[in-house]
Formats: sequence, structure tokens, C-alpha cells
Amino acid sequence: MSKPSRILTKEQRNDPFADPPPITDNDLQDGMINLLNRGIIPKDVDLTPAFNRGANPFNSQPMKYSNYLDSIKRVPLQLKTKYKQEKLLLRLLNMG
Repeated sequence: MSKPSRILTKEQRNDPFADPPPITDNDLQDGMINLLNRGIIPKDVDLTPAFNRGANPFNSQPMKYSNYLDSIKRVPLQLKTKYKQEKLLLRLLNMG
């Protein structure tokens, strides 16, 4: 069973100009939304800089499409030995 989260004092809850309480490691482990919901981080604070450390997690770029006709293009069959080529030709002639 987990412990209840830290509760703000009445002064801190009622006075928006009061100094914010210090954030502990346990508070950070609870997550950013928990800090917002409990009032430790004011609702009108811009959190964008907290999530923009370093490079972006995803980079968007145009998708490269392949030509459908290239996928169905016939490639000539290449057999390593002449014997296999002759055997294949005979098999194909006998089928017709």
C-alpha cells in the first residue's frame, strides 16, 4: 500500500503569492501531473521548457513513396550453370 502524497499547508493553498514549497525526490517520482493536481506547481506555469531538454524525441520528414510498378517488374532468371538452364527450358517446354 502506498503512502499518501504530501499535502500543502492551508497558507500555501489559499495564498497564490506565497513561496512555493520545495519539491522533494518523492514528489518528482509521483510525476508532473500529480504535482499540478496537488498545487505544488501552479496551474498557469508554462511547462514547455521542462520537456524541451536537448533534441526532440521525434523528427518529422516527408515520407518516401516507392513506385508500385518497380515492385512487380520481372527480373530475368539467372542460373549458375548451363545444365540448370537447359533443364529449366526442357521443363518449361514440356509444360506447354
